[in-house]
Amino acid sequence: PCYTDVRQLLEQPLDGVYIASPNVLHREHVLACAARGLPVLCEKPVAISLNDADDMVRAVEAAGVPALVNFVYRFTDAYERLRAYYVGGQLGRLLACWFRTFRGYGFYAAGARHPPLTPGCVTAGWPVHHAIHAVDWLLSIGGPVTGVAARTFRSTPGAPSAEGLFGLLYFASGAVGEVSDAVLALRDHPAGILGSAGTATYD
Repeated sequence: PCYTDVRQLLEQPLDGVYIASPNVLHREHVLACAARGLPVLCEKPVAISLNDADDMVRAVEAAGVPALVNFVYRFTDAYERLRAYYVGGQLGRLLACWFRTFRGYGFYAAGARHPPLTPGCVTAGWPVHHAIHAVDWLLSIGGPVTGVAARTFRSTPGAPSAEGLFGLLYFASGAVGEVSDAVLALRDHPAGILGSAGTATYD
C-alpha cells in the first residue's frame, strides 16, 4: 500500500523503516520512527544541517533503536579492498588518501537539470547530497579530522546550488585527505591511499 502521511505508515506493524524521502524531510521522519521505537536506515545525507543531524542522533539514542546512514561506498568491494590494504599494514603509515567522484550528469550552464540541484533548499546542494559519500570513506581511512579547507563552485551564477566541491581534510594523525565531487559530464570514481610503505589505487 501507499501512504501520503508518514504517520499512517508508522501505524502499521513494521520491523524497521528505510527512509528515502527528500533530504529536507529526513529529520522529521527519523524522529517519527524513533518515537515509535523503530530501527532506521536513512538515506544520505543524514540531514541538511548539523542541528538537524544532532536532533536525529539524540532521538535514536534516547529511543535505543538501531540507526544507520546509507553510505554504500564504504561497503563497495573495490573501496573495501583499498581500505583492507591499509588496515592490514601493507601500506605502512598513512600519508594521504583521496576520493574523487564525477557523476556524469552535466553542468547547469550546459542545460543539465539534475534534481539534487533544483531546488538546493530541498537537498542542501550537491556537496551535501553526494560528496559526503567520499568524505565518509576518507574518514574510515584517516580517522578524526582536525581541520578542513574546501571550496564549492557553480558553473553559472544562475545555478540554484553548488555543483561541485574540492577540499582537503587534515587528519589528527598528520595525514591529509583530498575530496572532490562534481556533476560534470565525466563519470568516474577514482580513489587511493598513499602510505609510507606503498600505495593502493582504484581507477
